[in-house]
Amino acid sequence: MLELAALPPDEELLSLRYRYLAVEAYLKGDISEGQFARLLRTDRTNARRLARQLSHRVSLDESGTLSDVALGRLEVADLANG
Repeated sequence: MLELAALPPDEELLSLRYRYLAVEAYLKGDISEGQFARLLRTDRTNARRLARQLSHRVSLDESGTLSDVALGRLEVADLANG
C-alpha cells in the first residue's frame, strides 16, 4: 500500500464559498446582522468575528512587515464567486 496519511475531516458545517456569499450579502446590506448570524448558524458575536476574518487578509510586504488589509465588497464577491 501507499501508506498515505488520511486527510483530516472537514469540521466546518458550511462551505467556505457559502460563508463568503453570506459575508458579501451582509457587507452589501442585503441582510441584517441577525439574518447573517442565522445563515451561519451561530450567534451575532461569532458572526461579526467571522465577517471580519473573511473580509480581511494579512499582507506581507517586501521588508517582511505584516499588515491587515480590509477587502472591499468587490474583492469579497470575487472570492465568493470563485
